[in-house]
Amino acid sequence: MEIGLDRPWDRLITERIQLLSGWIRNPGGEDLSASRGDREIALRSFPHPLARDSEMQGFYGFLALQEFLPWVRQGRLRLQLRARSTTRELHLRVSPLAEEAAQESPLDLNVYPM
Repeated sequence: MEIGLDRPWDRLITERIQLLSGWIRNPGGEDLSASRGDREIALRSFPHPLARDSEMQGFYGFLALQEFLPWVRQGRLRLQLRARSTTRELHLRVSPLAEEAAQESPLDLNVYPM
């Protein structure tokens, strides 16, 4: 399984809410998710503009950083990206300003469901 990340293209989380989008080759089905611990990012599939064959599937979702703060270590966050029974790690960097904003001014996710 090959993964490409479009956003954030530099793998740097700079906002409290960060769009994750990219593509996966040979996903093995429609079941696609990203998580860490008991927190999950709802990922949706879409036809990726670079897809030239049916082996490539686009995905997007929104990462609410406040939900993943317990797993940020030394400015790094590792997520597990799963497609059916295959798991790959997605390594992201977290800017200090984004981490501070998520701690100091968390969003009410009941009002703004993701």
